[in-house]
Amino acid sequence: MPTYSHSKINTFEQCSLKYKFRYIDRIPVEGGPGIEAFMGSMVHEALEELYEQVLNGKIPSEEEVVTRYKELWEEHKEGEEELVIVKEGMSEDDYKNLGEEMLRNYYRRHYPFNDSKTIGLETQELLDLDGSRKYHIRIDRFAKKEDGTYEVHDYKTGGRLPRQEDIDQDTQLAMYSIWVREKYPDAKRVRLIWHYLKFEEDLETQKSPEELEKIKEEILEKIKKIEQAESFEPNVSALCNWCEYQEICPAWKHKFKQEEEEPEEEALNGKQLVDEYVEAKEEYDKLKDKLVELKKKIADYARKEGVTTVFGSRAKANVKETARYSWPPKNTEEREELKLALKEIQLYDKASDIDTTELTHLLEELPEEQAERIKEFAKLVKSVRVTFSKNTD
Repeated sequence: MPTYSHSKINTFEQCSLKYKFRYIDRIPVEGGPGIEAFMGSMVHEALEELYEQVLNGKIPSEEEVVTRYKELWEEHKEGEEELVIVKEGMSEDDYKNLGEEMLRNYYRRHYPFNDSKTIGLETQELLDLDGSRKYHIRIDRFAKKEDGTYEVHDYKTGGRLPRQEDIDQDTQLAMYSIWVREKYPDAKRVRLIWHYLKFEEDLETQKSPEELEKIKEEILEKIKKIEQAESFEPNVSALCNWCEYQEICPAWKHKFKQEEEEPEEEALNGKQLVDEYVEAKEEYDKLKDKLVELKKKIADYARKEGVTTVFGSRAKANVKETARYSWPPKNTEEREELKLALKEIQLYDKASDIDTTELTHLLEELPEEQAERIKEFAKLVKSVRVTFSKNTD
């Protein structure tokens, strides 16, 4: 029975190709972890140990918590390769100190840690979604108050503080709330609490049974979309800076190949082609024909190398192949035959007197037999678009 999680679904929504690399191909990752994720893990472990001691009747001092955090940092760092730092101007010590500051602030705000009774820490549970799929439940701290209210606590160490409306729309802790209500029938009230440690802010929300049922249905729809996916395309965004698969991603791998390419291989040297394009554009009025030729070479290079982005020293070329249906023009015999075919399946009016844009969209909704009948009147036209943008680093 397949198991899904918030991070697994979120990965697919951020970039389906990254999802494929991580969860389908299971490609091992080279290099050390990102410093932000590493720091977050150390803060989580320090808080877990803090509450374990509280459960055993001992409240550690602030200095003991910080000392243990520093020990955890060094212990885990020994088994890792060099930590990856993306943000310029930040060092390992900067992140280590930031984590320490978060712990100190949390300690001072929540001491003596007795506002609720901890039931579980870093839980490892599964929620049955529909008899054929499960959802992973990992709660940072699960607690219960004296009045019977259950609490789901989640620690956040990131640099963004969301709005309350973002919290109200969150599905991760809402799914955890479903698990709480199923496992604890006495749970009449479940508080979902986010601790944004960098900002010393606690945000919370609650969900009704009706809202939870709707969220569960939405999650199942997202899962079905993942399971039905046939193509996995890269989604280039700012998050790519933290992606561990850049060296094999078609949108980025050429960036790492540039040093291996021989300059004399002019026809297949993507870096040189992009550089030539940048120079040619400065003399655009005299070199229009050459620009067209270079675009074709870049597209050929991208197709041969299996990449969608070709990096030069000053810019990068984004290559996108598209396909569209071309329909018979008005006032032609083929157009009249298309009208008759649409009338046969009672779609002539729906197609707005053959609005070709709407007709193309309708192909996705029609039964396969009807769609194939209409496609007989269309030509599938493929094209390649090459656009350019400056390198960001």
